[in-house]
Amino acid sequence: RPPMIVFGCSAHPQLSDEVCTILGIPKGDLAITHPTNKETDVEGFADPEFLRNETGVKINEYVRSKEVFIISSGDCNNINNLIMELLIVIYACKTSSARK
Repeated sequence: RPPMIVFGCSAHPQLSDEVCTILGIPKGDLAITHPTNKETDVEGFADPEFLRNETGVKINEYVRSKEVFIISSGDCNNINNLIMELLIVIYACKTSSARK
């Protein structure tokens, strides 16, 4: 794995796929959950403890001492959730000791 990781948020996954294709690297493994209307709706999700009816991020790879780039774009209909998602991903990378 190269020392650079690119994560794509849920706003525009095709954009991050295209960037990774151009760079010739695989996209970083990131799981993002969003609030649901039902607190018990966890079917199909591998870790029910992770889903607590709030936006959550789980980085499924080692980011310590690596350069991390996060790709996200805005959607006027859902901008609050997208900004929170981006901030949570940034926080998760910083607390996991990403280099930049």
